[in-house]
Amino acid sequence: YKIDNYTLHCHEDAIEIIFVLKGKVKVKVSFEYFTLGEGDYVVINREDSHRIWRHDEGDNMVAIFHISLNYYRTCFPHIDYVLFACESFDLAKYKGQTTYLRQLLLNLMESMMQEKGKTGATGNSIADKLMNLLVKEYSLEQYYNRNQDISIDKLEKYYTILKYINEKYQDKTILQDISRNEFYSKSYISHLF
Repeated sequence: YKIDNYTLHCHEDAIEIIFVLKGKVKVKVSFEYFTLGEGDYVVINREDSHRIWRHDEGDNMVAIFHISLNYYRTCFPHIDYVLFACESFDLAKYKGQTTYLRQLLLNLMESMMQEKGKTGATGNSIADKLMNLLVKEYSLEQYYNRNQDISIDKLEKYYTILKYINEKYQDKTILQDISRNEFYSKSYISHLF
């Protein structure tokens, strides 16, 4: 309540969702700046630096959710390589799901308030619905391919390559290795990533 300046920070193993309940705040996520008004929300990826500060002299109230990725690694083995792209005014609006996502956040907040800040069975169920939706419909690849469906096989291959890049980025032969292992040309891999 009455956020003045929440300093630059990041979260190693959690995503953060900023949900404005009253007034306006400014948010910087990596290199992007947003002005969020009442009802707006933004999902911040793990390890993305971000900060929040007040927009003007008016009051503000913000709900901030931290969702542990460790909890979801069993359901989504590639969760560490998913980059979420979910803001109330962009892809969610395009998909017509702004209100649905807002309602999930309100339900999660209500559940946590009833449980005095903890997530019980109801809160976990809501968080599971939210994460399932985010992983399946609000990843960066969905953002850039919003007019077409991406097959599960393509997504698996994409995440396999991302995992390899994250683990072997220092290797000088990374491009050749991926090309050989995934049966794509070096130029295709280079262009894709």
